Amino acid sequence: TSIGISRQPSFLRILLEDKMQTIESVCQFISEYLQEHQGKIIIIDPCKEGHHNVWRHHLSMMGLPVGRSSIPIQQTPYVQQLIGLARIGYGVHAWSLNYLLRFIHTGGLPLKTDLFPGLKHPQHENWRPVLHQHVLQKCSTIHHVLGGPGALGRWRGTLSQMQPIESRYEIITNQEIEETLWALASISRLMSPLLSPEDQYFAQMHAEGPMSETELPLPSSPSNVFAWFEEILDKIDWKEIFSVLDRTNHEAQALEKFVLEIRKLQSSIHTSTWSKLTSHWFFERMAYISTQLKTDVNQFNSDLIKIMTPEQAFGLECDL
Repeated sequence: TSIGISRQPSFLRILLEDKMQTIESVCQFISEYLQEHQGKIIIIDPCKEGHHNVWRHHLSMMGLPVGRSSIPIQQTPYVQQLIGLARIGYGVHAWSLNYLLRFIHTGGLPLKTDLFPGLKHPQHENWRPVLHQHVLQKCSTIHHVLGGPGALGRWRGTLSQMQPIESRYEIITNQEIEETLWALASISRLMSPLLSPEDQYFAQMHAEGPMSETELPLPSSPSNVFAWFEEILDKIDWKEIFSVLDRTNHEAQALEKFVLEIRKLQSSIHTSTWSKLTSHWFFERMAYISTQLKTDVNQFNSDLIKIMTPEQAFGLECDL
């Protein structure tokens, strides 16, 4: 508007490599801004309601003023991400690129850097089973690998045939391709109790390194859904959670409540039937538990920073 132009606002464009970095980058920028400046800040987010919990998590980590409210633990980041990890091989988007990236961008729930420390490459000591995001993205783009039934098999087939790339704009090495295939095969073994019969078949297949041409060691599959739950808990970096416990106490408490309730459910079922429990049954129980249990959370409410949709922010003034 003419009024806005008359006040000579300045604009700073920041380019991000990945859209999943947006919220974290905005919060980091605000944190650095507040160290040297004072003023009102407006964050404009068209998906304000959908991102509410994520904004609250990152802003509370910055020590901004918050109140208290009670919400279902389903709405806390740690529990959300744990349930999201359980469902990467389930539904019409099973094994989609976005689902696989949940093992890379954990949305606040810290996973250990090395998910399979007991696995050793038969030829290269420094090669590890690690998902490389740029390899997955390139493979998905070139070979149009989408989620859904059969996606796990397509991922494994295309990665086994993928060639390294070295150009002015992009580099994908032999090591990154083999590490990604190795990680995918290992993760599918881990997820086996929650997969469809077709995906369980692919999960139990041997994995051969496309570059080393040797059989890659894979972990054993958990025997049932409860064994999977304990396995995935072992992959969480609990030291990282406890190191920020004073800032994210409600999130840790919500996760603890969720874990205790799942274990209580396990103890109420005879061990002889554990192997017969289906993934659909387990997902329903997790959903029910996470909606019934509640926890006290930090409710973001600050006069300094406001999060608004473009329509709500129209006509307002701020310093940043």
